[in-house]
Amino acid sequence: MVEWCAQVIDFCKFSRETIGIGMSFLDRYVATGVRRARLALADRKEYQLSAMTCLYMAIKLNEPLEMETKLLADLSRGCYTEAEIAAMEREVLQALKWRVAGPTPLGFVQHFLAVGLDGTADASACPAIEATLLDFSRFQTELAIGLPSLVPVAPSNIALGAVLNSIEALNADTLDPFERAAFVESVVAVSGLDPVRYPMAPGWLPDRSADRVGITG
Repeated sequence: MVEWCAQVIDFCKFSRETIGIGMSFLDRYVATGVRRARLALADRKEYQLSAMTCLYMAIKLNEPLEMETKLLADLSRGCYTEAEIAAMEREVLQALKWRVAGPTPLGFVQHFLAVGLDGTADASACPAIEATLLDFSRFQTELAIGLPSLVPVAPSNIALGAVLNSIEALNADTLDPFERAAFVESVVAVSGLDPVRYPMAPGWLPDRSADRVGITG
């Protein structure tokens, strides 16, 4: 269903972050335990209807153009009617208690980059570094949408893992070890997240017991 959602989003030229928002609605909905949500976990057709409806809701709330229920019904190739989609939308909204404005991993990535890069690199280089890290991290957050093992993981934790992975991809000339350490410390100070939970390559961070001024090698 994530792949199907990606095809719809790409065809409509919408943001891929909308897929993550829709799938978040779906995950939270099936976790509520209401009768139809339990049915969705046991019935393929009901699950597909739930997923399509959650994507429709995400588009309605976050994109400049609204997708009509008729188009969604047409995309289902006659499997679902407009009335069924509208009824499922009411069901999902009631189950979620209308809480449909939750944060996304990409949103956390953008905040982490804004906080972490402040003062860690030459001012003229920051925009290029931020753009590179955002591109790498965005791709990882998109991949995370389709991984069942990450469903119970908080968006902030997914974002931190993606950012740390992205920083690892940069060479030392772009962001030296001390700047990387300063980046992580800034993010930790603001978010309270623990980067130790996310394995990093040996030597990724410098030995903080050393005096930076005295390091010559």
